[in-house]
Amino acid sequence: MFVTVTSVAAMLVMASAPSDDMDLARTVYSNCVIDKVIAHLDSKTAENESKTLLSGVCETEKKAFFNAVVKYERSEGSTAAEAKEFADEEVQMILDDNTESYAEHFANDTRPVKGV
Repeated sequence: MFVTVTSVAAMLVMASAPSDDMDLARTVYSNCVIDKVIAHLDSKTAENESKTLLSGVCETEKKAFFNAVVKYERSEGSTAAEAKEFADEEVQMILDDNTESYAEHFANDTRPVKGV
């Protein structure tokens, strides 16, 4: 039997647990937002302007994270509406955490650290 690397990767993704998918998607979205925060810090973007600019970043990663949270919540027995509400909250928490810490990073000339 001949198995390609692509088919093995596809099988691994299909076999992954919803919580694994959610954790990976969270890291990818969070790191994308952090990359944007760092770029704004490096550009010395004002805090109020940064909040506006950060609200529309990483749309692809945000959607993937949202969908992964919904998938996980549905696997845990949540209704579709509950899962979507929770996913919205999870997405917003990442954005809020990064926009709220912006002023501190700006004032202290520090940078947020990306997840692994």
